[in-house]
Amino acid sequence: MVRSVELFFSLFNNLAIFIALVTVYGYLLRNFKESARFRRKISMGISFGLFAIGCMFAKIPVFEGVLVDQRNAIIALSGVFGGPVSAVVSAFLVGAFRIHLGGGGALAGVIGVSLAAVSGIVLNRFPGSFSSVRKAFTSSLFATLIILRGFLFVKDFHTGWTLMKAMALPYGLAIFAGIMLVGLLLNREKNELAFEVALQENQERLQKEIVRRKAVEEELRRSRERLGMALSGANEGIWDWYIQKDTVFFDDRFYTMAGYEPNEFPETFGEFAKRIHAEDIERTKSAIDRYLAGELKAYKVEFRFLRKDGTYMWIQAKGKIVSRDVEGTPLRFVGLHADITERKKAEEALYLYRFIIDHANIGIYRLAPDGRILEVNPKAAQILGYTQKELSAMSISDIDPRVAHEDWASNWRKLGAHGILNLTREHIRKDGSVIFVEVNRNLIEYGSREYAISFVQDITERKRMAEALENRILALTQPLGDVSDIAFEDLFNLTDIQQLQDLYAKAFGVAAIITHPDGTRITQPSNFTDLCEKIIRNTKKGCEKCKYSDSMIGRHNPDGPNIMACLSAGLWNAGTAIS
Repeated sequence: MVRSVELFFSLFNNLAIFIALVTVYGYLLRNFKESARFRRKISMGISFGLFAIGCMFAKIPVFEGVLVDQRNAIIALSGVFGGPVSAVVSAFLVGAFRIHLGGGGALAGVIGVSLAAVSGIVLNRFPGSFSSVRKAFTSSLFATLIILRGFLFVKDFHTGWTLMKAMALPYGLAIFAGIMLVGLLLNREKNELAFEVALQENQERLQKEIVRRKAVEEELRRSRERLGMALSGANEGIWDWYIQKDTVFFDDRFYTMAGYEPNEFPETFGEFAKRIHAEDIERTKSAIDRYLAGELKAYKVEFRFLRKDGTYMWIQAKGKIVSRDVEGTPLRFVGLHADITERKKAEEALYLYRFIIDHANIGIYRLAPDGRILEVNPKAAQILGYTQKELSAMSISDIDPRVAHEDWASNWRKLGAHGILNLTREHIRKDGSVIFVEVNRNLIEYGSREYAISFVQDITERKRMAEALENRILALTQPLGDVSDIAFEDLFNLTDIQQLQDLYAKAFGVAAIITHPDGTRITQPSNFTDLCEKIIRNTKKGCEKCKYSDSMIGRHNPDGPNIMACLSAGLWNAGTAIS
């Protein structure tokens, strides 16, 4: 029998077989990677089994009928790197060959091979068992301890135990070193192949991505051409912002609609932002930032943009995020810029017209052909004491009593015949009072529909002044012998009389009032005490007494003014008749 040191080195005479095994393993991985999984495992099991049989030709006797070699190390590695199928196939081949060799140690040899296969299958369940030196050391030690148990089946237990202890150091160390070193080499081969496969797959994916991108770019170019043709009649430009690179593609129309030559200024967001009006830049940037941050569902903003000639045009920008990275960060932001300058001018003009209508000092109505009030301005509502909403829900017959008795259709036909009607009417206010109004009504047609626009002015005061003037003229030109129908108000302007009365009362420190002969007020009290004005005259009985007292004090007296105590409060009064 050989000594321990000789045994150890004899076992390492299989080094060439190990190197060849690593080479064949790499060949099998590369050439059978496309094969069916089961077929690949069978092929690997046969290859590992043949290499293990090759080790058995170096016969190293350690006991009567017992031969040792590196076959168990190869069988264990077959299980680790080939899986259960490979381990079973290689173990079957080696076990059969060991039985063929015969001898007293055949049973122990078959069991040892089986234990090696089991250890390899167990380690196969833990991926990466040889991915580092530490893991390789642990895995090799585990397999060695399992394989050494095969010596227990040599003859009786005592013999087997003695032989196992004797073989533990030389044989166990050789098996441990073989499994660890070859396992690390096989793992490196496996990783290199995995790297090659991954590299090849990445190259294939990259090639496909290049082809796909070229197709996308070509389609994008065609789409831009089609879009450019579609937008040729509209003043709109395309932009495509690569956010992280801060480059913006502007199509030719983007430049030319603002008077620039294509590509006249650099394609960056900063260059674009420099041409936004100072009053609009913060609002525009805020809209962009909020949309990119997900705070806005859509990007739409209007701003003023500097033309090449130094004037500003109004732009409406719309856009959408079309590309994000794996974390959801926006990468590309694409959209349109439309020239809305003319629309803005129209809106401004409309706003000005609306402002003029809302602040006009005349009532304005928009009427439907059936007489419904569709819209009024604030002044119209103020004249009648309604809100705009209330008045817009009514018909002209609700405020003009004459319309209720007239045929509105006839009125509309008359308006259609003349285009303009000038009327003087009575309108009923919300509180039931009646006012005189002057109406200028015009017929307009808009969008194939007809409307009447009425301009209404309250002329109640003017009407009353005209009537008062007429009565004054009538009174002044009436014969002096007939004065029964002449009223004080017909001769004098009450506003002027009131002012004179207020000045007189203030100058002489007295209370003053002008009444009809029956004591009814003509003017408002001037300089009255709170006792008279706010207490006595505020009660029905006190007011009647004051009227009677005023009529008595103001009665005609040929001897001069009447001076007497007030019949209501006992204060001294003086009065005279105006005749």
